[in-house]
Amino acid sequence: MNKLKNLQLTQLLPASIAADTTVKNISLSVETILQKVAGQTAAVLLLPHLDELPEAIIDELAWQYHVDTYSADFAVEVKRQLIRQSIAWHHKKGTPAAVTDMLSTIYSSAQLEEFWEYGGEPYHFRVTVGEDRTDYAQIIDDAIRVVKLSKNARSWLDGIKFRRNITGTIYLGSAMSKNKKVELFAHTELATNSLYIGGVIMRNRRQQLPVAGDMGR
Repeated sequence: MNKLKNLQLTQLLPASIAADTTVKNISLSVETILQKVAGQTAAVLLLPHLDELPEAIIDELAWQYHVDTYSADFAVEVKRQLIRQSIAWHHKKGTPAAVTDMLSTIYSSAQLEEFWEYGGEPYHFRVTVGEDRTDYAQIIDDAIRVVKLSKNARSWLDGIKFRRNITGTIYLGSAMSKNKKVELFAHTELATNSLYIGGVIMRNRRQQLPVAGDMGR
């Protein structure tokens, strides 16, 4: 099979005219032109070569393909992904799948939850993001803008929830203690022991004795 880049028309000429000089010259001229066109075809096939195109052309392609969620402030990798998926997104724009797909260009782990999955109000939804970077306010603003442009008019975004898995070692300790409670109450019973009482009877006697002077009289 002859390919356009190495096509040789002279080999395709029927025997009845192959020997004609004028036909040969025309065939050679056409071969040269077709081979030159084949060599430049790669420049026309833009989508297969998105990763090779400079950012200036990427910005122009975003306008050509009507990428609604496009922003010149996006990283060039995000721009390429938006353009690559723009045609498919236009077919399903306004659906949950479109919101998820478009948001995944910013947050690869983004998941959409309908209101009945988390107890929200009808026609509401929210987005859960896993381990993607969230330390730039611009990225969060871009994500909200992408959601608003890709959702349908009657649906409302409740918010973007970021889920983080934290790993680490938790040490637990315990101690045993024993308490003894002693309660003291006043004792009101009367004592029943015996009471011994003793007494002494004393007898006093008064006697007057004469002094010595009185005895010699």
